[in-house]
Amino acid sequence: MRRGRMKRLVHFVCAVAILIFAPGIGSRTVDGRKEPGKKASVTAAEAQKFIEDAEQRLFDLGVKASRAAWVQENFITDDTEQIAAEAGEALEYGEHEVRERGAPF
Repeated sequence: MRRGRMKRLVHFVCAVAILIFAPGIGSRTVDGRKEPGKKASVTAAEAQKFIEDAEQRLFDLGVKASRAAWVQENFITDDTEQIAAEAGEALEYGEHEVRERGAPF
C-alpha cells in the first residue's frame, strides 16, 4: 500500500515538473502573450539548480500532504481534517510558487 502511494506521488511530481518546464512557458505571460523585450538571461546551471530545488521541495510537500491525508483517512476527527487541509494548501502554494519562479526558464 505504501509503495503504491509513493509511486503515485512520484508520478504526480513528474507531471507537475513537465507542466512547469514545458517549452515556451518561460517566454509568455499568464494570458499567453510574449513579454516584450524580455530576454532569457539565465544559465543552464541556474536552470538545473532550480529544477533540483523545485523537485525536492515539491517532493517534501507531497510526502507531508500524503501522510496527513493518510492520518485523516484513518483517524477521522476535526483536527486531522484540519491538518490534512493545511498540508494540501501548503502543497498547492508550493506548486504555485514553483510555477511563478520557473517562468524565466
